[in-house]
Order: sequence, then C-alpha cells, then structure tokens
Amino acid sequence: ATLSLVSLPFFITLIIASLFDKFKNNNKVKSVFEGLKPAACALLASVGIKLFYKTLTSIDFNIRNLSADIDFKALILFFIILLPLSFIKKNPLTALIFGAFGGIIIKSL
Repeated sequence: ATLSLVSLPFFITLIIASLFDKFKNNNKVKSVFEGLKPAACALLASVGIKLFYKTLTSIDFNIRNLSADIDFKALILFFIILLPLSFIKKNPLTALIFGAFGGIIIKSL
C-alpha cells in the first residue's frame, strides 16, 4: 500500500525534473519560480504564526504566575534562531529545520 502511495508522486516529480532541465533557461519558467519563492515563504510564515497563536491560546495564562506558563528554553531558542535570520537573510526553511533540531535537543535535556 505504501508503494502505491509513493510511486505516483515519485514519477510525477521525475517527469517535472526532466522537463525542468529542458526549460530551465526559459524566462517564463524563471519568472514562475521567482514568484513561487515568496509564496512558499508566506506559507511557511502562515504556519508559524498559526502554530505560535495556537500555542499561546491553548495555555490558560495567569498573570500572577506567568513565569510558570512560559517555556523559557523555547523562548531562548526562538530568539537564537530569529536574530541571525533577521540579520543574515538566510532561507526561512533552514531556520525552521535548525529550530526543530534545537527543540528536540532542548526537550531531551
């Protein structure tokens, strides 16, 4: 069953890759991929914002005991990932991957 689920997307990707090699110097194809970059970034940002909002609203905040509700390790990891990302202008996907690995490492400590 897994093979049937994986084989069709695999072959579609292979066909697209072979077509891309043929048309990669075409200006229209380049324009399409330049347009896809901000769209992919916006999708990643949307997921991040929704996840952040869901995390904050699922916690029942008590202003008197606010420090007990905040995960300071996760907050420090957030700023460690955010600051270089805003200055170096790297791909947001790499920040997401490093954040995921950092979160796994922090939770295992």
